[in-house]
Amino acid sequence: MATAAKKRTFEEIFDGALQKHERRDAMPQEEQWAGDLLSSILGASEWLARDVPGDPSGQHDFDLVMPDGRQIAVEVKTYTSPEVAEFDALRSELNPVPAPSLRDGWHLDFDLSNDEAADETVAVPFLKDAVPRLEPILARIESEGLQQAVVNLADPHARANAPEHSICDELRSLRLRRAFPAPWMDSGRIHLGRAEAVMWYGPDSIAEAVESILSRVHSKLLKSKENGADERHLFVWVPPGAPRSEEARLATATAPPSPRWLPRTADLRGLDAAWVARLCLPAARQEVEGYSTPVWQLTDAGWRCWTRNWQSLDSASAS
Repeated sequence: MATAAKKRTFEEIFDGALQKHERRDAMPQEEQWAGDLLSSILGASEWLARDVPGDPSGQHDFDLVMPDGRQIAVEVKTYTSPEVAEFDALRSELNPVPAPSLRDGWHLDFDLSNDEAADETVAVPFLKDAVPRLEPILARIESEGLQQAVVNLADPHARANAPEHSICDELRSLRLRRAFPAPWMDSGRIHLGRAEAVMWYGPDSIAEAVESILSRVHSKLLKSKENGADERHLFVWVPPGAPRSEEARLATATAPPSPRWLPRTADLRGLDAAWVARLCLPAARQEVEGYSTPVWQLTDAGWRCWTRNWQSLDSASAS
C-alpha cells in the first residue's frame, strides 16, 4: 500500500520559497534579467536558479518552468571583445571597492579607451588612484542630496545651456562619465565600470557572437538534457556601443528594424534556440515591460524579432 505524501507545513513552504529567492538573488544581475525577460516573452510560470556562486555542479544558469510542466534549460553569456575581456578580468579583481564613508553602494563609469582598459600598467594605477579621491566627493553628494545631478556627466561644450552642479567638474576631472547609487549593492561599496560611449565592444555579426559563445557552452547545455530539460536555449547579451556593421546595429537598435536586415543564421548544433538582446540593465529592479529594445530569437526556422509588448516578426516576413 502506497504511503501518503507528507503534507508540508507552512514553515517548510516558506523556507522553500525563501531559499528559491535567495538563490536567484545570488545570481549576477544580467542572468536574473534574462530570466525575467524570457519568462515574460515565453509565458513561463517561473524560472529556477541552477548555477549560483559557490555551487560546484557546473550546471546551466536557470530553468524556465512552463505552464504545461516543460522545463527549458538556459545558459546566459555576455559577448565581449578581447580588450574588454581583459578589462572585465581586472574589474573582477577590484570590484567591489570598499568605501566605508559612503551610505549607498555606487556604480562608476570611467572614460577609458580600449587601449587604456586593456593595459593593466595604465588601468590599474589609474583606478587605484581615482577611487580614493572620488570617495569624499561621493560622500558630499550623498550628504547634500545631489545624486540626481551627477548621474550623467554631460560634455560642457556640447551642452552649454544645460545647468549642471559645480561638483560635476570635480568628477569629470577624474575622467568619470557616469555615477549613480546602485540599490542592488551593499552600502559602502563602489563598483567600477567603463563608459560605453568611448568604445565599441559589440560583435560585428550577431551570428558570429552566437557561434563564438556556443562553442564554449555547448557541452554544458547538452548535458542539461540528462537532467530532465525538454529544451536548451542560449541567451547572449550584446553590450551597447558604436556599431561597426549593419548586423551589429540590429542588436543595439532602439526601435524594431526592417525585416530585410535580419542577420544570417547560425548553426545551433542541436540547441533549440539562441537569444540575443542589448545589455540594458536597469539601475534598479523594475517591471520587465520597461525593457524596450528588440530581443532576437534564432531557431531552426530562422530569426524572429520580439518587439515591445512581445509581438514577433519572423524571417518568413522578410522581403
